[in-house]
Amino acid sequence: PPRPAGQPPAPQLCSCPSAPAAQVAQRPSPRGRLVSRDASLQSPLTRAVVPPTMLLLVVMCAATAATMASAGPGGLQHFNEVVYRHLSGGRNGTFACEMVTSAPVESTRRGVFCSSVDGRPDVVVDFRFDDTPLGGSLPTSIGLMTALTGIGLGNTTLSGTLPSELGLLPNLQSLILHGNDIRGSLPSELGKCSQLRHLVAYRNQLEGSLPSTLTALTQLQRVLVHVNALSGAVPPLQVGARCLLTRNAAAERNVFACPLPMNLSALCYSDSGEDPCVRDAAWVNRMLMPHLSDGSADGDAGNFDACVPPDAPLATTPPPPPYLQCTSANSTNVAGLMFKNGCELSGTLPGALLRSMHDLTYVQLRDCGLRGTVPTEIGAIVNLEELNLKNNALHGTLPSELGRLRSLVAFSVRENSLLSGTLPTELNLLQLLNYFYIDQCDFSGSLPSAAANWPLFNFYVYGNQLSGRVPPVNVSRFCYLELSDTGSHNRFDCPIPPNMGTRMCTYNSLCVTKAVAITTTTTAAA
Repeated sequence: PPRPAGQPPAPQLCSCPSAPAAQVAQRPSPRGRLVSRDASLQSPLTRAVVPPTMLLLVVMCAATAATMASAGPGGLQHFNEVVYRHLSGGRNGTFACEMVTSAPVESTRRGVFCSSVDGRPDVVVDFRFDDTPLGGSLPTSIGLMTALTGIGLGNTTLSGTLPSELGLLPNLQSLILHGNDIRGSLPSELGKCSQLRHLVAYRNQLEGSLPSTLTALTQLQRVLVHVNALSGAVPPLQVGARCLLTRNAAAERNVFACPLPMNLSALCYSDSGEDPCVRDAAWVNRMLMPHLSDGSADGDAGNFDACVPPDAPLATTPPPPPYLQCTSANSTNVAGLMFKNGCELSGTLPGALLRSMHDLTYVQLRDCGLRGTVPTEIGAIVNLEELNLKNNALHGTLPSELGRLRSLVAFSVRENSLLSGTLPTELNLLQLLNYFYIDQCDFSGSLPSAAANWPLFNFYVYGNQLSGRVPPVNVSRFCYLELSDTGSHNRFDCPIPPNMGTRMCTYNSLCVTKAVAITTTTTAAA
C-alpha cells in the first residue's frame, strides 16, 4: 500500500522478487557499498540490507542463546540454581565447571565436573560433595541431568526420600549416598540405570525391600546397603565384586529373607565374614534380645552361649527356661525360643527379626511382660508349630496373617486382657491345631467354624465377649466355653452342640443345661 506522506521508507531486509535482478544487484547499500552483482552467489541474508540495530539484535540473540544453554537442564547454571539449591536446603551454588574428558571421576575428588556435550561446553557429568554438610534432599529435577555419570553425596546430612526420577539417568554409573538420613524405599526406577556399577547407600533409614528391577543391571560391581531397615526377599542381583547386605553391628536393622539366591551366597556376607542368614545364639544376643528386653534396638543384649540340641541326652537335659533350642545336634541355628515363668523381658515382638529366623519352629514367650501387638510378620514363619504368648501385656487385634501358619499345632494368647476385636476368619485355614487358648482376653464375635475339624485336645475360649453359634468341636481332653465364676460375658447361641467330645464343655448361664467345670491339671502346652 502507498506510504503516508512524511513517513521514512521501511528497511529493506531482502530483495524484492518483482524487481529485475540487475536493478537489485546494483542497489547501493546504506553505507554506499554495492551488493555483489552475482546474485546467484548470495544467500537471502547476504543480499539483505541490514541496519546497525539489526546487527546488535543478532549479537544479543547469540549471547542469550549461550546463556540459555548454560541455564538449560543439565548445564552448570541449572545445577547451581536448581539442583544444588535443593541439596543445600535453599542456598544457590556458585560452582564453576572443572572440565574432564572422562567420567565418573575418582571418588577422592570434590566439586562439579563438566564436559562438552552436543556443542554445550558446560554440561555437568559428575558432582561430588562427600563429607560436606548440605542438609537438603535430592530433588526430582535431578532427572533432567541426563548426562550424569556420577553422584557423590556420602555423609552430607541429606534427608528426605530418593526421587523416582533417578531412573531417567541412562548414563549413571556411580550412586554414592551412604551415611545420611534418607528414608523411604529404593525406587524401582533404578533398574532403568543400565550403566550403574556402584550402588552405595549404607547407614541410612531405608526400608522396604530391594527392588526386583535391580536384577536388570548387568554392570553392577558393588551393592552396599547394610545398616538400614530393609527386609524381604533378596532378588538375584548380578554383582561382580562385593555385596554387603548386613553388618555385624548393634545398629544393623536389615532383615532379609533367607536363604539368599545361590549366586549371592558367597558375595553378600556381613563385614565379619558371617553368613547373613545364620541365626545362632550370637545373633539372638545381638539382634533379637535388645528388642525383647525393652522394645528397641538399643536394649540389653542377651547372654546365651549356645543353643541346646532338641535330642540332648539325659546328662545334658535342657536347662530351665529361658534357653534356645537348636534345629539339630549338628546345627547352631535356633529353632526354639523357650522363655516362660517370669522372664521379665518387657519389650516388644520384633516381627521382621522373627520372620528372618527361617528355622524357627517353637516360640514360647509366656509370662514375660511383653508389650505391643502381635506382629503381622509372624505369619511368614511358615515352619512354626507352637506360638505361646500367654500372660503378657499385648494389645490390639490378632493379625489375619496367622492363617498362613499351616503347620501350627499349639496356639495360645490367653491372659492378655488387652487383646480385643474379632477373631480373624483366616484362622479357618488352619487344620492341625491340637491346642487353642484364647481365654481371658477381650475378643468378640464368633468362633472359627473350622474348629469343628481341628484335632483338638484342649479348647479354652472363656472370659471374652464371644457370641454366636458354637461349632461342634471334637475335644478329647478339656473344653471351656464359659465359666460361671469368671465374670466374663460370652453369650453363645443355644443349644450347645451335643457332640462336644468325650468331656462335657462348660458354657454360659444363658443355656438351659450347665456343666460343672473340670479342674484337672492341663498339659504343659497350656
